[in-house]
Amino acid sequence: MVVRTRLNPNATAKLVEAVRNGKSDESIYVVTHHDRWLGESDKWMEAHLSKLDAGQYRIHALSVPSRGALHPFPRSWGMEFLMRNSTVNDIKLCVDLSPELGGSYGSPGLMWIGSNSVDPYGDCFPLFRRGVPSVGPSLESLRDLIRKDVKLSFEEVKGKLRETASLLPVELKARLLNLYDVADRESTVRLFNRLHGAMQATGERAVVIPFHKVVAVNRARILRKSIYLDSGHQVNWDPNLDLRRWNVYARELVKAWTEEYLEFLEAGLKEIL
Repeated sequence: MVVRTRLNPNATAKLVEAVRNGKSDESIYVVTHHDRWLGESDKWMEAHLSKLDAGQYRIHALSVPSRGALHPFPRSWGMEFLMRNSTVNDIKLCVDLSPELGGSYGSPGLMWIGSNSVDPYGDCFPLFRRGVPSVGPSLESLRDLIRKDVKLSFEEVKGKLRETASLLPVELKARLLNLYDVADRESTVRLFNRLHGAMQATGERAVVIPFHKVVAVNRARILRKSIYLDSGHQVNWDPNLDLRRWNVYARELVKAWTEEYLEFLEAGLKEIL
C-alpha cells in the first residue's frame, strides 16, 4: 500500500471556549475534541452541556483540535498552546471527556473518582504535568463532580508517596520523606503531580508514574526492551550489547536523572515551606 501525504504549512486549527461563571475565581476545565463536542449526535453534546451547571467554580468548556501524531506520544497541541503563557494556579481541576479513555480515572488524591492513574494520551495530561489534578469521569458523575467542592484525599497521597519511595535511589527516598511531612497541603499534591511522566515500552501501552525517568531504567532491564519517555528521552536496550556495558550506561542515566529530580524537589520544597 502506498500512502501519499502533503504538508500544508499554512494550515490552522481553532480552539473553542465557552465560560460559565461560578461563585469563586477558581476554575474547572472540561476538555474534549471538536469531533466530540460538535461532530457526533446533538444528544451527546446536550447530555454533557446540561451537566455544566453553574456551581462553586468557573467552568471553561474547551473544544480542542485532535491530538498531533507524535510517536509514541500523541500531543494535545491545543491544550499545550492554550497553556503556553498561562498560569495554572487558579485551575482546580481538569476534566477529560475523551471517550477512548476506557473508564474513569483520577490523579493522586482523587481516587474517589476511579482508578488512581492518568491517561497519557488525554487532553488533560499537559495540565497534569504542570500539577493540576485531573480526572476522566463517567458521564453520570460529571454533574456531581462539578457542583461539589473538589477535595483531595491526603491520606491516599501519603500512601502513594510511601509506595513511590520504595522504587527510588536512596538520595531520592530521603528527599521524598520531606514531602510526606507536608502531604496534607494542596501545593504538595501539585508538586507530586509534576514529578509524574509517561513512559512506554516497545509494543506496550504508555503508563504515567512518578519519577518515570529513573523507573524506566529498571523497567528496561527487566523487560529487555527500550523505553520511550514523554520528555523525548529514551532508555535504549540493545540485545547485542554486553550486559556489563549496559549497566554502566544505565548507572549514568540514573545518576543524571536523580540529580535532576533532586534539584526539582529542592526548588519545589522551598515554594511549599
